[in-house]
Amino acid sequence: MRDTSLIVDAGYAGSVVARELADADQRVLVIARRPHIAANAYDEYDDHGVLVHRYGPHIFHTNTDRGLIASHKAA
Repeated sequence: MRDTSLIVDAGYAGSVVARELADADQRVLVIARRPHIAANAYDEYDDHGVLVHRYGPHIFHTNTDRGLIASHKAA
């Protein structure tokens, strides 16, 4: 029998950890107050099919003056 990891109140970090564990073939149980995961980072489609952030836009702060930079190197 496999152990089950319990993620309580899956906000941004908890939902990422739950996904990583599940992708690693671990059993995961997520419990939260809200009817969805990702807390304030949750988004959904409105009646017109537009993706909206229920709790407003989010800015992810970093310790760099250059802002958030993503790079991808081709394999």
